[in-house]
Amino acid sequence: MQNIKVAIIEDNNRYAQHLKRYLCVTERIGEIDIFSSMGDFKKNGNVSKYDIVLLDINLPDGNGLDLIQFIKNKSPDTEIIILTTYTDENKLFSALRLGASGYITKENTTRYILEGINEILAGGAIIPPDMAGRF
Repeated sequence: MQNIKVAIIEDNNRYAQHLKRYLCVTERIGEIDIFSSMGDFKKNGNVSKYDIVLLDINLPDGNGLDLIQFIKNKSPDTEIIILTTYTDENKLFSALRLGASGYITKENTTRYILEGINEILAGGAIIPPDMAGRF
């Protein structure tokens, strides 16, 4: 798959820009849009155009997990990867139950995030090794 379209929903602009700079280097990523809140994404994002949504949990206008159902209702084929600081198994299970395809903690490298995107687009799923070891 070429020209992957990615939405990053993240209120930490510095982190989002860093991630965008790294992901833009790869040939597979064609477009990356950054949204600072759930409301910003709902107002300005065209959900169905994205192949992948990287979604933070702790957003200024609510819990990012609440956005999973909105995205899946609008575009069932859009894959969602939770990108968060939380290592709480309850949040992980909730995200997967709601339809997320992956859960990555921000302490992982940007390379790991890119590998996660590739894994999900290949039909797999991803959870961070530090959390997988606890199951």
